[in-house]
Parts: sequence; structure tokens; C-alpha cells
Amino acid sequence: MKFLSISGMAFILSLSGSVMSMPWGQEVLPVPDPVRSFSFTCGGSRTYHKADLDRYVDQALGRMNTGQPITTTQAFQYTHPGPYFSAYINPDLNVFRTEFNREEHVVFDQHGYIMGGMTYEMVGGTPRFVPCKFPASTKFM
Repeated sequence: MKFLSISGMAFILSLSGSVMSMPWGQEVLPVPDPVRSFSFTCGGSRTYHKADLDRYVDQALGRMNTGQPITTTQAFQYTHPGPYFSAYINPDLNVFRTEFNREEHVVFDQHGYIMGGMTYEMVGGTPRFVPCKFPASTKFM
């Protein structure tokens, strides 16, 4: 009898919700359409636009193409295949500034497609990466 209860519950849970889950409980995040303009907001107050984010990604890809180390990330999974890389976002949007905001990152793939952003925040007393938020009007791939 317990088997039916457990299997019945598993079936019901498999039907609920439209968010795909990863085995470790992470949802799969949508990727913005790269041919459209978009923005995302990190930390509830700082909004970054595609044109500025493209500069960070271009600089990071340049470093990667010359053999310099670049940061990979597995903090999130996206609807577009990885591997994923991250680059710091500067608070004043100056790509060449040496003082980085080490809490906010743009996430991208090896072709330069921007997956989204992430910020390092305290959540329930535990520090962790949180995805930055896209506006409701964003068009996704």
C-alpha cells in the first residue's frame, strides 16, 4: 500500500510545475534572445544593459583567446548548453577599471552569448549566488 502512495505522489509531483529542475534542486534558467536588446537587474537596484554587458564579455573572451585564465561557473544551468563563464561587472561600467564589483557577474558561453547575470548575496544567513532578474518584457531564446 505504501508503494502506491509513494509512486502516486511521485507521479503527481512530476506533473506539477513548468520549471525544469536539476538533480541538485537548481532550476534551468532561460537565456535572452541575443539579437534583441535586454537588461537585467542585480541586487534589486543595479540594472545592466546588453550593450554594456557585451563589452565585458568581449574583454573576457579576448583574455580567453590569448590563453589567459577565465572563471568558469556552474552556479546555474541555462536552457542554452554550456560550459558557462563569468566576468565581473564594474559598478561604473568602465571595462578597464581595476576596481571590480566582485559580487556581480555576467554569465556567458564560449561564443559570447549572454546567459544572464548573478550576484553574490546573503540568503537566509548563507552567502550564495542568486540570478539577476530580467524584466517581464524580455524575449528569450
